[in-house]
Amino acid sequence: MKNFLAVICGIIVQAIASVLIYIVFSFLGQIPIIASLLSWPVDYEVYAWIGTYSFAIFAGAFICSLIGKTNSKGKKPSIIAYGIISLLYHAFCMISNCFLMPVEGASLLAYIFAIGCCVFVTSAGFSGEDI
Repeated sequence: MKNFLAVICGIIVQAIASVLIYIVFSFLGQIPIIASLLSWPVDYEVYAWIGTYSFAIFAGAFICSLIGKTNSKGKKPSIIAYGIISLLYHAFCMISNCFLMPVEGASLLAYIFAIGCCVFVTSAGFSGEDI
């Protein structure tokens, strides 16, 4: 039951963190010096999307790791479930955005990076490491 609660809390924290981090990156993007400094080698939009997705994924994984328990084999099932759910969500979003909207390089790259973060989180759960 505690691992189930950990996964639910991780998903909720990911959703809240995503909104808050998006607000922060939107505010930082309005400051011309920061946007110009972060526009090399790619646009500021790429940094903002990648930062939003990766920070939100890791924030949810951190909370999930704090609440969830390690099983007898040294694995963290809550982190594994959270990572797989996040991976499926971001893969679905990437596929639906590719088919329903014009593909932007920034969002596609950000989704690929987010899927990589989900794979990292899931592998940490299998190895029993803390996030």
